Amino acid sequence: MISGSLNGYVSTGLTKVFREGESVTFTNIRFNGQGGRANRLLNIHIKPVIGRKNQSPLAALFIQEQAAETRLNPADDAYDFNQETMQRIADLEQELQLTRENLQATIEELETSNEELQATNEELLASNEELQSTNEELQSVNEELYTVNAEYQNKIIELTEVNNDLDNLMNSTQVVSVFLDEDLDVRKFTTSSAKLFNILESDIGRPLAHLSHNLQEVDLITLALRVNKSHKVEEKVVRTSSGDWYQLRILPYRIATDAYLGVVLVFVNINSLHTAQQELLRVSESYGLVRSSAQIGSWDWNITTGELVWSDNIEEMFGVEKDQFDGSYDTFLKSLHPEDHGFVMESVKNAIEKDMPYDIDHRIICPDGTIRWMAETGTVIRNSRGKAERMIGVVRDITMSKDLEAQIQEKGALLQSIFKTAPIGIGLVNKRVFKWVNQQVCDITGYVMDELVGQDSRLLYPSDEEYTFVGTEKYRQIQVSGTGTVKTRWRRKDGVVIDVLMSSTPIDRHNWDKGVTFTVLDLTHVLDTPQSMPSLRTLINHDTE
Repeated sequence: MISGSLNGYVSTGLTKVFREGESVTFTNIRFNGQGGRANRLLNIHIKPVIGRKNQSPLAALFIQEQAAETRLNPADDAYDFNQETMQRIADLEQELQLTRENLQATIEELETSNEELQATNEELLASNEELQSTNEELQSVNEELYTVNAEYQNKIIELTEVNNDLDNLMNSTQVVSVFLDEDLDVRKFTTSSAKLFNILESDIGRPLAHLSHNLQEVDLITLALRVNKSHKVEEKVVRTSSGDWYQLRILPYRIATDAYLGVVLVFVNINSLHTAQQELLRVSESYGLVRSSAQIGSWDWNITTGELVWSDNIEEMFGVEKDQFDGSYDTFLKSLHPEDHGFVMESVKNAIEKDMPYDIDHRIICPDGTIRWMAETGTVIRNSRGKAERMIGVVRDITMSKDLEAQIQEKGALLQSIFKTAPIGIGLVNKRVFKWVNQQVCDITGYVMDELVGQDSRLLYPSDEEYTFVGTEKYRQIQVSGTGTVKTRWRRKDGVVIDVLMSSTPIDRHNWDKGVTFTVLDLTHVLDTPQSMPSLRTLINHDTE
């Protein structure tokens, strides 16, 4: 234990050492020992000691008594304990005052800090409430995210199904398709692409230039680059080394409006189409020859614009020099015969407005003044709303047919005149059924024409035996000479039996289905003598011819 007289020095020294961290030394300290020992002089040395981290500060205290030879003379200065004590008290009071001031400042700071902490606490409470609200919002957002995630899962499933459907669709169509990105690297392809390209699943991501194919005379790289740059579709018919034909379409791969990302190569097998085109070309050439030889032409009239397109041979049919037709419907109308103009216009109107058939014969006047007959047949083409837009058809030169028809009518009128004025009955039968008779046959039999036509000639014979005899005898004679003449009897409508002389000649000796012409002469008022028969037979044969 340190004596009370030294306690003040030690306490003061330790305080300075701990506060300043430097050594403190007190010398020439008088110390009265116990038991009346003489006064001694001491030296006190205090040094700071470095301790462990987070350990209270330490100090080393050294107390040393001065040697006799170094002791002070009475006149030397020495520490006065009372003086030091007073000084120590003054220092302590000063430190205490500073401590009080520091404590007061600390209290004020603590009060300020307390107020700040109180405000901070209130802010924290408000923040806590906001965090609580945010937490609830986050909970709602989390629930929404769960819902969105579920929707995304459904969308992923739907997208997978769509991709599967697309793959199956593309594979089922047997269309060769290769999808390329903007660098012309393979993105995707259909399984049928193996028909044209040496391609595997591992080739996805490889450039198109690395793939070999069996297409002839086509530069896919150049075409793909051009489409990738211009964003315009290009088409080309290509052929494989095995002889198959494909329609190649190169399309830009569009990902949005005016946004493209690569190209798509599509190959469609057109073997059947190519064969059909070749056949159509052959038929077209044949049709052109037939149309030219048969004087048949085709036309196409745009009802809206009035433009009329003729095939080449129509110009020749209308007497117009080649390439001189101006393609105008009005020009066609001007070529019509004045007497047929209204009829043609009315027929066209009925076809367009009433959907009536357009199948007419009319006359035209050629530039050289020649009149020709034309037979036209047409069809009206309508849009989805039913409005007539075009009319297409064919025209045939029937001038020769019309001339023949006129001649036939003229000759027919002449024959009708002869049949009416001939002194004998004339008719036509097929399998012994009346097909036509002149008035003289009606006068001889007493029947009108409608009562005979369509009836079997058995109607006029008085017995089956007579009917059979006439048929057999005429057939025998026709086989020998081509004509059969038989004298027989007919029963008139009024029941009177008369004698007649019949002569029959088949239109076609080898095909009786075409009919048999006959003449009949009433012998009632003719002398039935051997002398008159030769002249009568001569008269009958002359009339038959």
